[in-house]
Amino acid sequence: MSVFKARELWCSTCDAREIFKGGCLAIGPPDAFNQRGVTIFVASISGILRVFLLHGEGHAVNNLILETDLKLPVIQIEFGLFGEGGDEASIVILHPHKLVICTLQVDEAAARDNLLHLLPLKIHRFKETGGQISAYNMVIGRFGGAATNRICVQSFDGKLSFYDGEVLTLVFRLENVLLPGPLAYAQQDDVLLIASSSFELRCYQFTDVASRLSRDSCQAGFDTTRGEFVVRQHWRLCIGEPVLQILPVSNNSADTRESARGKQSFDINPCNDVIVLAEKSIFVVSISGALKTQRRLDFVPTACRVLSLSLGGSIGHFGVVVADSTGSIMVFRDSQLLWTSKLPVKPVDLIVSYFPDTFGHIIALGRDAVLSISCLGTLPHDTSIRGHERNEVSYQMIDKEYGELCSDPFKRSSDAFATRAQQVEISVRFQKNTAYDVSEPTETHYESFFASSNVLTLQVSVLYSGSGTLDDVGVSIVLPHPVVAARSTYVIPSLRGGTPEIICIHLRACGIRSRASIPASNVAVIMASYCTHTIENSISTQEVQLPLSLFCVVALPMKTAKHKITIEINRSLPCLMDLFKDMIPIPQMDDVMTTTGNALGFQFHNGVNVTIVTSKTAGRFRIQSSDFNAIWLLLSEFIYRLWAHVDLQTTSSSMDAPLKISLQEPLPLQNLFEIIEEYYSTKLECDMDNINISSYAHSFRAVQKQLLFWLKSKYPVSVSHLGDLLDMIVPSFDAVSENIRKREKGFSLVRQRLAAAIQLLMNLVQHRFDMDVDQLRVLRSHIPTVSHVSLDHGWDNWTEAAISMLLSNRLLKNGATKTMDSSLFKSEAEQGSVARGRKNAGKIKKSLFAVFELLRRSSLQ
Repeated sequence: MSVFKARELWCSTCDAREIFKGGCLAIGPPDAFNQRGVTIFVASISGILRVFLLHGEGHAVNNLILETDLKLPVIQIEFGLFGEGGDEASIVILHPHKLVICTLQVDEAAARDNLLHLLPLKIHRFKETGGQISAYNMVIGRFGGAATNRICVQSFDGKLSFYDGEVLTLVFRLENVLLPGPLAYAQQDDVLLIASSSFELRCYQFTDVASRLSRDSCQAGFDTTRGEFVVRQHWRLCIGEPVLQILPVSNNSADTRESARGKQSFDINPCNDVIVLAEKSIFVVSISGALKTQRRLDFVPTACRVLSLSLGGSIGHFGVVVADSTGSIMVFRDSQLLWTSKLPVKPVDLIVSYFPDTFGHIIALGRDAVLSISCLGTLPHDTSIRGHERNEVSYQMIDKEYGELCSDPFKRSSDAFATRAQQVEISVRFQKNTAYDVSEPTETHYESFFASSNVLTLQVSVLYSGSGTLDDVGVSIVLPHPVVAARSTYVIPSLRGGTPEIICIHLRACGIRSRASIPASNVAVIMASYCTHTIENSISTQEVQLPLSLFCVVALPMKTAKHKITIEINRSLPCLMDLFKDMIPIPQMDDVMTTTGNALGFQFHNGVNVTIVTSKTAGRFRIQSSDFNAIWLLLSEFIYRLWAHVDLQTTSSSMDAPLKISLQEPLPLQNLFEIIEEYYSTKLECDMDNINISSYAHSFRAVQKQLLFWLKSKYPVSVSHLGDLLDMIVPSFDAVSENIRKREKGFSLVRQRLAAAIQLLMNLVQHRFDMDVDQLRVLRSHIPTVSHVSLDHGWDNWTEAAISMLLSNRLLKNGATKTMDSSLFKSEAEQGSVARGRKNAGKIKKSLFAVFELLRRSSLQ
């Protein structure tokens, strides 16, 4: 063990999902609550309270004696002596709107395990006095020399409320309080110390406040419980930075050590000082308000505690233990650093405690929900910390209980656990030009939605195949651009097993031509989320191929086009009117047949035309368009309808050979590479805009720092030149911001065009190399069509890594082939110094070309 690392004696891990803060850790004196040992209380903001019982007779794991959910957030917990005689050990729990004083009692049902349960003694609700009040923190002490402990609660509105048990005795308001701050009470001098939002330490003499408040209330008939009285401070000291913690140094600093020894008593003279921990400094202030010592900290402090030191054989010296955000602790005496060490946790709160026969233990509560007890000494202690003793476990009773549970395994209901068959099934059916349902909401966007003539209704049938009833089944749909839905989420309040529930989802294409684009997919995903009887969240999904009428309409065929794809089949082609008769309105059927013949045109919502031309003699058809990306949807739809037509004919006659679709011409890789170049150039432009806006943000931060520097300066100067500088920066900043918004819209369109181009390429590769479904699925997984939104890790990063793995693991047979193929593709653009984006574009183009070249060679073998 290193001397610069604390030795961990005991630890316990709480739920990692809980959140802990300062004030959520408390410790009781030895043998409190009639328990032999030291009691440690840990509470979280989630409302979970845990109690551990420890003593110094070895180590044990089963030391958690209480774990309960308080159902309310816990702001702070403290230990005190309350009850009728003022000598009953109690734990005070502060909630946002309630104060609870509790004690621990032995649970009779688990007496053999020495388990306890929480018993509330007194409860005070803040809303009973002057409306709703939110508490911030509290402090416990014998205010005004009282015989018993009392509680002072500070609220967010700057009020201090004093409680004697459950009775509200005194309320007054602080002066000029914007936000509440740390609160402390010095018992010997009977003063309250409060840190204000103006970076000041304020002192209030309790006896003066109580006497003045009592005198004024008697003279004017003032109600003290309303808190309208404003009290001025006894003295104040400017700290100059936010205060994190206030620690008065008094006889109480040695109480736990004295009680630990029992018979031995120490004559410790109080220092009458106050330790103030700020964000960047630590101060020692006298009780009269004079600054004695200040030390600048080069770390971020999180918590501190007062530590009794024994120097040169004399006791009565005090030090400060400060913990930082990295888990290190430093021991200071005045402004001198005595010791530093590393804790196993990063504490948000800590307590320096003295267990029986062992001194100097640090109890730390980490932000990662770990409670740890460590020591600073270089030599290990003679005794360690362990949990309380429990009765030995009876293995005979365990075997008996296990036998009772296994005797009738089918005693529970068959619906206790959901099986794979008991799930939600989704089926879909389309209806075109469905009339508007009056039961739907009639908001303005619904009325404008149904104003369009091309509205499709998707009838979704949701069926639960199990028995019983599912509550609150959520149904949502994810649609490709430019298709939109009137509503994307639905909730079924009750879904009975065996009875389907019908949901009508109205769909239409986005009608704004400037925003419409070539769709990157024609598949919608319907998801049903539900909770089973075993409180398990489950999801059922169903993919639905959307009709072609949502994306385009029938138009006049185009004779000339820039991009053409020719596909051959081993059969005669059917009439285009028979394949796409659902796309042609019945009144226009005769006109289309006489006009088109063996050609049929389709027009997307952004005005792009795609034409399908079939050969009259040979089994061949051609799809042509002025936009390369628009071909994929019509090609996929034509092949899908062709297979459906062939399957229908095969059922009536089985004499024909199986349908075979092939592509004889080379793959149009150059068109794909042009879109990749556009993708990278747009991405580089977005990167440059982000760099420019970062430089302007740096200028804003520089102006802010200069203003803060001059604000704290004793000699104010003119800052008019900073206004001139801001007048120059702000217009440029606005221009770059507007440019970024335009770039993001353009980048979104480029991603969709890239996805559409990859969709077309995957269809052509399947027919060019005669790939089956499994082979195409592997290729699609390595060259995805989904384009991520992130600029840092997008489609290019994913595809580059996936293709590298594909080349090394699946396509390349040996090292010689790998060496040959890696040297085939040397681009001249890579020679010399080029932009980073063009380098990446050239690299991914070479990788794609290598994949398709290897596929071509394997198809020839």
